[in-house]
Amino acid sequence: MALRNVTFLGWSLLVGLALPGKAIAAGPDRPGHVLLVSIDGLAWDRLQKYLPRLPTLAGLAAAGSAGPLQTVFPSMTWAAHASLATGMNPGGHGVLGNRYYDRASDDIVESWQRDASLLRAPALWQVAKAAGWSTAALLWPQTNRATGLDFQIPEVYGQRNFETGSSSDALAALQAHAGLPSGHLGRLGGEEMFLLDSWQRDAAVWLVTARQPKLLALHFLSLDTLSHSWGPAAIEPRWGLELIDRYLADVLHAYQGAGLRDKLVVCVVSDHGFLELSQAFSPAEALRQSPLSAGERGQIRIAVNGHALFIYAKGPQPPPLPVGPVKKGSKPPKLSPVQTALVKFKAHLVKQSEVEAIIEPEQFGELGLGDPVADPNLPEFIAILRPDVQSIQGHRPAPRGKLTAGGHGYLPSHPALQGAWLLAGPGVAKAKLLAGSRAIDVAPTLAKLLGWTWPQPQHGTPKAEALVQK
Repeated sequence: MALRNVTFLGWSLLVGLALPGKAIAAGPDRPGHVLLVSIDGLAWDRLQKYLPRLPTLAGLAAAGSAGPLQTVFPSMTWAAHASLATGMNPGGHGVLGNRYYDRASDDIVESWQRDASLLRAPALWQVAKAAGWSTAALLWPQTNRATGLDFQIPEVYGQRNFETGSSSDALAALQAHAGLPSGHLGRLGGEEMFLLDSWQRDAAVWLVTARQPKLLALHFLSLDTLSHSWGPAAIEPRWGLELIDRYLADVLHAYQGAGLRDKLVVCVVSDHGFLELSQAFSPAEALRQSPLSAGERGQIRIAVNGHALFIYAKGPQPPPLPVGPVKKGSKPPKLSPVQTALVKFKAHLVKQSEVEAIIEPEQFGELGLGDPVADPNLPEFIAILRPDVQSIQGHRPAPRGKLTAGGHGYLPSHPALQGAWLLAGPGVAKAKLLAGSRAIDVAPTLAKLLGWTWPQPQHGTPKAEALVQK
């Protein structure tokens, strides 16, 4: 408790020294260190509600700029984190969701099973490295074997993936010099999310103390896990967020002990908020119960991204499906067997009460998904479930009756899916609220603050009101 109070007092003192339009801390015009923290599943509305119980986050919000952060579509962890790091929509960086269909291998792939080469846009750590900064990341999605990171442990599942995906000395150094157990991270990631977050906190404290990377990216996972299990309004996620607030206090205290606090910008973000779910839907069960023949069902592949069901044809990308009614006097287009299966399954999905809408390829661009002709990882169409419906992975049947759970993947315009963004430190303006911010604006804003030149155009833009105007 004393540590939390010290941290809150430190940021409160900065608030007392701040004047509108002036830098809030003494030191160089630009910061010498950046701490980028993702709190997975932190919704803006929940943060506002619980802020009195979160002294570390409250101190950051008071000392700098804060506001809601619109996520991307689908509102899923891997797509959103890639957007946070690159300033690009999923169609630009290539990480389309947590899952997609690999047409060449005929396999539904989880994005964490692919290394950082899936990310086809420059990431923040690569731009930082090009600017001469030392870099580190812990449990950040799509950093498996990433270039531009001097020290990193990616977010993966399974011990072998931790060992092969991390930078060469990372796990050994943390065990030998920080005394952290590194031989069972796969188990912690699969069963004990709080222990993995606690392990990350200790690893970050050691990194700041021993190696002092100029850019450090962290990703806390357990709030998301608890929100899925009990729903975002339950006491369990609130308690989990309070623990993460304490973990963040410990990391900030390490910066203070290393004499880096006055040079530090802290950027806290989240990838998405959460929806309350009360009903379940199994896409696999819907396919089994559809009027398709066994052969036609074998032509369908489904990648579940929360509320967004990516529907694919097996094998190579087929020609686009016809959209809209056939003109009077015209013959219906002749469809291939796989196109016939897709049309029949789409018609079946539309009849399901849990399905709210179908998104056609012509709409992908306006949702930031890019061009389906140019990107074979994009589906033939997307079925969107109602906001209160949970999608079931795999071949398990959907539980019947009312349930209590939390989820995401729905359209980013839904208010409950708004994430949060807090920015504080030298060069950051003291503003009550940052309105209209998007996940794709985070990287451009940090680049502008730090004076970095991005190697290619981005979809996002810097939030100038968050920065001190010179």
